[in-house]
Amino acid sequence: MTASLLLLIAGLAGSALCAGTETGYYALNPLKLRVRAASSRLAALLLRLTRPPHAFLTMLLIGNNVANYLTVSAGVALLAAWTVPQPELIATLVLTPVTFLLGEVGPKQFVLHNPLGILLRVTPLLVVQRVLLAPLTFLIGVLGKLLAREDAEAIAGRRHLAALLLEGGRAGHGEAPVLQAALRALESEGRGLGPFLRTDLPLLYAGMPLSDARVALARTSDTLALLERRGRLPGLLLGTRLVHEAPTVPLEPLAVDLPLLSPELDLADALAQLRAEGVSFALVGTEQAWDGVLDLEHALSLLLRPEIRSAHV
Repeated sequence: MTASLLLLIAGLAGSALCAGTETGYYALNPLKLRVRAASSRLAALLLRLTRPPHAFLTMLLIGNNVANYLTVSAGVALLAAWTVPQPELIATLVLTPVTFLLGEVGPKQFVLHNPLGILLRVTPLLVVQRVLLAPLTFLIGVLGKLLAREDAEAIAGRRHLAALLLEGGRAGHGEAPVLQAALRALESEGRGLGPFLRTDLPLLYAGMPLSDARVALARTSDTLALLERRGRLPGLLLGTRLVHEAPTVPLEPLAVDLPLLSPELDLADALAQLRAEGVSFALVGTEQAWDGVLDLEHALSLLLRPEIRSAHV
């Protein structure tokens, strides 16, 4: 009886660990983790543990199922020892709400208040779980790649992430506005990039003297402008690149080439493409006509505006 009770407690604890870690992983700010990993061995271990993400999440899924199985089995054994009639049915009826509250909802809400801090505390337990479940995780990962279609997997992952972001955005903790912004980026599917474009950047001509360009950039709020180039798409001029140049230097070599994105792209896809190219700006349109500039900082400011936040809550 004591062994069954201990297994029951262990099963609930394992379910809470896996469910809370999964939500904490999605709510975690990856930049914070990378910065902490530079000075903390525990953070560096957590960073390695979550690579690759699909293996880490598969491990959590397997661990959660194993924990739930242990919980039910231990509950049945415990009720049978107490000679309770129909122990399987009673255990299912009693443990389902208990597992839901203590092993799912409660841990998820708890982790959302401090994702990084809590994940760091449970990292040693996650390492043990990763080692114990490594063979099964590898096998299921291989089978998943063979059986799952890539597009279906992407759709499922997108919906899962959206659900977690929505849950986190309602939690009211410090990072909730950021989670809501990420959710709205996912919800922009089908809207295109038009609502997020900047059309306020001045367009300078290539033959303009450098001193005049500096004056024009000084009049803008963020010292950014586009430079018209014959036979080519406009380039981006940044005020910081013009400060130390001699007055006789032509403007065109100082302009930054921008990637060209289709205006029909979803914001989430555009952000992923810019991240892959390591840039923060892009022209949106076609080779013949461009509609505006996608500025990551500008898009984020739109997603975080209080009036937009209140409209989505």
